[in-house]
This record gives sequence, structure tokens and C-alpha cells, in this order.
Amino acid sequence: MNANIDDATLAAAESLRGQPVSTQEYLLAIRPKLVLYALFGTLMCMGHLTGSWVWECVFAGLVVALLTSGIMIWNDYFDRYHDIGKDRTLAVRQPKRFLGYVIGVWLITLGGIAWVWLDNPFAGWVLAAMALNGFVYGWFRVVPLLSGLSVAFSFAGLVLIAGAYAPDVSMFSIGVLFICILAMAFGRENTADLEDLEIDTRYKATLSVTFGKDIAVSVISVVTVVSVGAALFISPWCVVVVPFTLKVMVGLRERELDFDRLQKLYDVQCLLVMVILPFVKPS
Repeated sequence: MNANIDDATLAAAESLRGQPVSTQEYLLAIRPKLVLYALFGTLMCMGHLTGSWVWECVFAGLVVALLTSGIMIWNDYFDRYHDIGKDRTLAVRQPKRFLGYVIGVWLITLGGIAWVWLDNPFAGWVLAAMALNGFVYGWFRVVPLLSGLSVAFSFAGLVLIAGAYAPDVSMFSIGVLFICILAMAFGRENTADLEDLEIDTRYKATLSVTFGKDIAVSVISVVTVVSVGAALFISPWCVVVVPFTLKVMVGLRERELDFDRLQKLYDVQCLLVMVILPFVKPS
């Protein structure tokens, strides 16, 4: 994992190794907000597809949340040298202890996946695919576009989890919702990658690294329109996200991109769609 790491980075890692790590840092490493978002998204999709909340699907949502944490901290460990440039140093300060933390979270997660599989094999296979996707993400980073698609699938997969507990809903309805979340997550991830363009060069084959900023902005704009179009197809009430979409479009064409603002606008779009979902029946 430390192949192609320059001497300066290795020296920086060595100087950081052994420095104290607080319990709070370990708790924040699992991305509590992202975990809650994954659970929230699963429940909202389930409310849309089934009209109610089935306990078994709620448990699967908890496993999705736990899996999200596992993927995040595994990638923190995998990218521990690269992330020094982003001031994320937890994994490099206590690498053995952090790896033990990663293994512990993954063991619990795999147990949860097995439990879900016994109750609902399709949901179990989707979770297994999401786990495999998250585990190999570190290697996907060198394949053009694949890292962004991998992250997008990690979010869109929750639609398939909810769909596994909605046998009476058509695959078309599930597919439209899947495309909506996939496209929105892909746009959000590649917007974040624009901010890391300089750091990610020669390390990740992101959309912006591979094709340049201008093409990346164009692709992000297209997938954003696709995601909002799919949301409007699901429900006309999703028109409430359009003002935020327009702000994203304008923001992407500014000379100096305000990455924090753009990402927040993306988050608002997705949250609004999620909130609307339980009040709408699938077509």
C-alpha cells in the first residue's frame, strides 16, 4: 500500500507514528453523520417502496450504516500515507491499533450481513456486493471513473436493500430510484474530487484527474440533471430541489469554485428527495 510513496511522505509518516490518539478521534473516524445518513436513506427508500417500516429492513439499514463506517475506516487505513496531505493522520499515527479497529468493525459488519442474508438472501447478497465494492475501493482508485462509480454505488445500494423488502414493487420503480440516487451520489463525489484535484494527481484516476476540470464539471452537470429528472419522475413534489440544482449549476461555472457550498447544496438536494419519498407511492 505504500508503493510509490515519496520519501518526504514516508518521513512525515515516521514523525507522526506513535503520537497519541483520543477516543473522540476514533469515534469521528466512523463518520457519524454519514452513518446516520445511510440509515436515514435506507428508511426513507423503504417508506417509499413499502409504505411502512419493516423491522427486518430497519435492521438491514443498521447493517448498511455499520458497513458505511467499515468502508470509511478501511479506506482511511489504505490511504493513510496519501491522507497526510489532507491532514488526516489518525491511521498513520497508530497504524496497528487502527487496523485492529478496522478489523473489529468489519467482523461485526460481516456478522450483520450474514444475519440479513439468512432472513432475506437478496438483501444479503446486495450487502455482500456493497461490502466487496467498499473493500476493493482502494484498488479501484487507479481505474478511470471507477472510484467515483464505486462511491456512488455504495449510496445507491441502499435502494436495492429497501427494494429487497418490497416484492410487490416493480423493478422499473426501483430502477428509477436507483438511478436517481446513483447519479446524485456520483455528482456529489466528483464535486468533492474537484477540490482534491491537485492532491489526487498521480494517486487516483478520478474524473477530474483523468479528463480535466472542464470536462468533469460538464459531466457533473449532466448527472445532476439526470438525478433531478429521475426525482421529478418519481414525484412532482421534488420540484422543491430545482432551486438548489440551479445554484449548483451556477456554482460549478464560477471561476473560483466554492467546494464547501457546492457540497452542501448537493446534500440539501438529496435530503429533500429522501424526505419526500415516504409520502409518495411508487408508480
